[in-house]
Amino acid sequence: MRISLIMALILIEHCLLSAQEISEKDFRIGITGGFGQYIQTDLKKLNKDIQAQLSFKTDQVADFPVNFFWGAYLLIRLAPDLYLGPSYQFHTTGSRLGLKDYSGSYTFDQILSCHSVGVQIEKSVISSGKFIFSVNGICGVNISAWEIIEDLIVGTQEKKSSTRFLAHRPFIYPAVKLEYPLIRFLSVSLSGGYSIDLFGAYKSDTPNVVKSDMVAKWTGLRASLSIDYTF
Repeated sequence: MRISLIMALILIEHCLLSAQEISEKDFRIGITGGFGQYIQTDLKKLNKDIQAQLSFKTDQVADFPVNFFWGAYLLIRLAPDLYLGPSYQFHTTGSRLGLKDYSGSYTFDQILSCHSVGVQIEKSVISSGKFIFSVNGICGVNISAWEIIEDLIVGTQEKKSSTRFLAHRPFIYPAVKLEYPLIRFLSVSLSGGYSIDLFGAYKSDTPNVVKSDMVAKWTGLRASLSIDYTF
């Protein structure tokens, strides 16, 4: 009886350890943050056109700078070194033309934001010591908003206009990743890649404005730091 009880306990313990070992490898949830470059050729040209049309000189306060982005993902193991799952990132950038003196002020702002929703795939290709080198990619849609705000103040008089455009723009994002495990279930990694916008026209939700011939793209370099929890 005692021997049977001991054998049963050993069997239960073995099953629990096996289940834990399987679950450790099946799912990976991660949070990421980094910096993105946004190549806005059309929108930079629009700024120059506005400056050329104005009767006064404006300063370029901001011109779509490299900016911080953040995101999260949930990956499911399909094979020993292959993961697949949903991914989300939020990006924002913008520009400003401005002038201010004793008589008043003028600003021309372009404000961009996008929710990047996609499917992420990750494949480990090289392991050296504790370091793991992977290739990964994201395919999805940038749900993008582009707002133009022009504001002129002269004395006590103000004239302000705002136009907003929306677009769904498919993208691909190939990248490489270097991962280092901190503890049994937790790892940290550095990633770098290049995101490419594919197509998608901008349509306005502002009355009497239909669409824009110019395109606010999210194409550019990305570099990020991620923390993964495997369970």
